[in-house]
Amino acid sequence: MDSKDPEIKIVDKRRFNSDGDKNELQDKIKEEKREECKGGSKTCSSKKKDSEPQKEEYREVTFSDFVMSLSTQILTMLGEIPVPGTNEISVNLDAAKQSIDILDMLSKKTVNNRTQEEDRLITEIVPSLQMAFVKKVNELKKR
Repeated sequence: MDSKDPEIKIVDKRRFNSDGDKNELQDKIKEEKREECKGGSKTCSSKKKDSEPQKEEYREVTFSDFVMSLSTQILTMLGEIPVPGTNEISVNLDAAKQSIDILDMLSKKTVNNRTQEEDRLITEIVPSLQMAFVKKVNELKKR
């Protein structure tokens, strides 16, 4: 190799190996990089400056995250909280009803396949949203 040519290093960044097992080497490399950055390494800080902006590390969406996200959307559809970005209140009962039904179906389909926390969350949220829906329908009927 000529001294002018840069050294080429190939790193397998796949999360799983060819057998479908988790790539333990990749986890080890990531952990070493985190430790290096925590220690204030010059290579870590210089890479951040020279390369494009660092992307946030992806965090897997959990069942609880999904339930909370859907319930927030339902509350927005019921006009209980403002639409993000516009801060306007709007009511869409059909969409709210459909989303509540989806959450209820999800609750029924995941019985015996949830953690204790997930079970508590969904068994409290679904009836609460159903009651909020009925309350909103009755409120709109009175107008």
